[in-house]
Amino acid sequence: MSLRSTLATLAALALLCATPRTQNQVCVTGVVRPDSGPSICTQRFTHALENTRVKLVSRVINLDQYVGRNVKVMGALVGVTCPIVDVVQVFDPPPATLEFCGTPQTSCPVKLKLCPIGMGRGWLLVGFGADFVPIGCATSGFLDGSLLVANPILVWNFGAGVCGELLLIVPTDPSLLGLTLWFQGARQDIGPIGPLELSNVTTFRITPFMPPCGPVNC
Repeated sequence: MSLRSTLATLAALALLCATPRTQNQVCVTGVVRPDSGPSICTQRFTHALENTRVKLVSRVINLDQYVGRNVKVMGALVGVTCPIVDVVQVFDPPPATLEFCGTPQTSCPVKLKLCPIGMGRGWLLVGFGADFVPIGCATSGFLDGSLLVANPILVWNFGAGVCGELLLIVPTDPSLLGLTLWFQGARQDIGPIGPLELSNVTTFRITPFMPPCGPVNC
């Protein structure tokens, strides 16, 4: 599948799935955090995925054991007023992870690291807000995960390698101060071609330069 057709598929699915249907099996990757409200959700939940609108609950798995870990969860979408996943299975580690390090201040470097790439390819998406668009689970189709950034824009594509890394210097443009960005990765094996797997989301807010800049050693 070409880059053009891959992104076209994502865009089409985002339009078709903008309003997720309840009780559908969904998969989504993120860092688990304790969370029981308050919120606009009318259903009970006990945890959430960091930097997303996704809440979690489970009747069969103790989610406390995954707090602070980046995992892929699979379950039924049961929320009405907000997205709540009733988790039935946890994949630890997940098939795709996105890591951020550095200092999101003007003139400082930041690094985004997508793993694993291996004998495959990867893409990095950016948006200006959070979203939740389930696109499938690899056990039942070609697409695996959930789109977590609103109106995604492709900012980089990676070739084969252990991981894909993008090193950026935050511009000194004053108009960028206060801007919050959401990043998400996608990866795919190409020998043979496997499912398109979406990572967790990471986010940062651009702030004024306050030396020193932090390391980019992730």
